[in-house]
Amino acid sequence: MAQVNSKQHEQSLLITHLLSRMQSAEYNASLIGEWPEFIAQLSSSIEQIILRDYRLCDAALDNESGQVCATYPPRIFLPTGLATKLLTSSASKQFRYPRRLSDLCCSAAGARVRGRLPLPALICQGRLLCRSATLSAWPTGEEARGSDKILLDSLCVSHIVDLTTESRPLLVPGTQVRVPLWTAELWLSCYADFRRLHLPYPGCDFFSNWPAVDGAPLRYDWTGQAATLRLNGRLPSCAAAIAWQEYRSWDLDRLTANYLLIMLGYLTESGLAEMRAPAEMAVQSGR
Repeated sequence: MAQVNSKQHEQSLLITHLLSRMQSAEYNASLIGEWPEFIAQLSSSIEQIILRDYRLCDAALDNESGQVCATYPPRIFLPTGLATKLLTSSASKQFRYPRRLSDLCCSAAGARVRGRLPLPALICQGRLLCRSATLSAWPTGEEARGSDKILLDSLCVSHIVDLTTESRPLLVPGTQVRVPLWTAELWLSCYADFRRLHLPYPGCDFFSNWPAVDGAPLRYDWTGQAATLRLNGRLPSCAAAIAWQEYRSWDLDRLTANYLLIMLGYLTESGLAEMRAPAEMAVQSGR
């Protein structure tokens, strides 16, 4: 019993240390060098949790050195379908990934802010939900954006949900120049095949305020100059009863829950979503 308690205490200290590190700096591949055994144990635990709901590719996408993305985990698990215990029929859809997915990811990483390219996170109604950062405004990213488009096509993405507070401009890295992120030329050249849904939502920098409120409701200041995007567009029927005109008064928990309802509605209401088969959705954040 003493040995078990000692191990639990050691793990608790490691987790506390890790959380402290996360608050002071974002995750990057250097953490693997600092705590290789702990990160490996953490990755194994995450895999076991995912396997409760999904079947996975035999081999995870290797990101040990951050070659795919420096702020993504060392092993990126790729769901292929629901776990057997969750299937409602003997027939089940199997997702297949490109053979050279790793190479495609590496060539596409420059198209997104911080290299956070679109990769599958969840399965809903037989469709993949991918997550990513928004497009980078680097003017030299044309080739990477071409690979990004190929990656989205290989994942059968049809809809892009853009979570941001700004309706148009983005600061070009390393400069003070603000340019339209989704220019007509860029939209027509690379992303015209995708439907977009813009949802006003704070970027990841805002979440650094979370520890300071100590569990109290956290609200974004929509009166700032950067908050130019407004919620509009046709909403799925499952969200019709929500008073969306009040969204700027909601705390972050309620805002997030209601946006998830919107996305689930687009995934499940095929007549509204008009998704291709197989159809998936990519969710991109401003960072």
